[in-house]
Amino acid sequence: STRPSLSPSSVPTESRLCVDSPQGWFDPDGAAFNCAWYGQDGRCAEFGNDYANLGATAIQACCSCGGGIPLSAAPSITPPVICEDLPHGWFDPDGEAYNCAWYGQDGRCTEFGSDYENLGATANAACCSCGGG
Repeated sequence: STRPSLSPSSVPTESRLCVDSPQGWFDPDGAAFNCAWYGQDGRCAEFGNDYANLGATAIQACCSCGGGIPLSAAPSITPPVICEDLPHGWFDPDGEAYNCAWYGQDGRCTEFGSDYENLGATANAACCSCGGG
């Protein structure tokens, strides 16, 4: 098939959520022949099954041609981040009273959190309240 010019005449409209795969795909003739180029003027239908690159044709790689990887339209729910003090039950060498809860108050992480190592860690490394854990 003979290809038309590289000049776009229209912009494709894509209603589904999708990611081109592989991202940044273009055909073997160069980066100008990418998913955006194929998504115009019926090029997917005319050339989309030809010119494989990176293991895929435009039909397979490009969202604009019906390929790519569809993303869920549902909003993603991020599970809460659960932090654990590590090592568990950490306290500084001056005793159990100087634990992560103690360091987490009154700016003590900033003032003392890098001092007083115990069990191989300081409060800043061991305590969630100090940004560690």
